[in-house]
Order: sequence, then structure tokens, then C-alpha cells
Amino acid sequence: MNIFGRSTRFTSELIDLGPLYAIANDRIHSPVPLDPAENWQFWTDPKPDWLISSLKNYPPATKRESYFLQRMLTRDHASGIEEHYDVSNDFYALFLDTQYRFSTCADFLNDAET
Repeated sequence: MNIFGRSTRFTSELIDLGPLYAIANDRIHSPVPLDPAENWQFWTDPKPDWLISSLKNYPPATKRESYFLQRMLTRDHASGIEEHYDVSNDFYALFLDTQYRFSTCADFLNDAET
């Protein structure tokens, strides 16, 4: 997608779905690989309370819920599968296991457990 297309999509998502969705989607679909350290820092660095409140409350929850529910109910399964799985390996490399790209929800009690 060209820069104009990305800008148009970002602006539309920013207005309709809010800044958190627009920013995350823009980063996920970045045409250049993201630096893992910079990406981690971007999402985890402390933010001012006013910014966090703004990000969490726009658009209103009822609008977000309505949009995503309608989107899920009207889409065919193939496009949802495509959107979910057609994300580059570079994106998953930012947070998955570096050797096998595994993810887990295991809760280890100490460093000796695997």
C-alpha cells in the first residue's frame, strides 16, 4: 500500500475506531520491519494520565462494540482468516520466541521450569 493509502486508512481508523486501533494497525502493517526495542519502548513507556484517558475513551465503548460486532457479523470467514494470518513474520518476531516463534500462556514458578 502506498503512503497515500496508508495515510487515508490511518485517518479513517483514527476517526472511526480511535487512536489505539489506528496506531496499532499502522504499526502491524508497517512496510518496513519495526525495531523490536523501539516497538517495546513505544508501547510500554509511561504516558501522561490525560493521554491514557483520552486513548481509552475515544471512541465511546458503545460505538466500538457496535462497530466490531457488526464487522464480525457481516464479514465472511475467509477475509477474517486472511487479515489475521497475513501479518509478516517480522511483526511476530517482535514478541514471540526468537528460535521457534512459539507463544505460550504457561505460568512458570521459577527460571528452571520450561
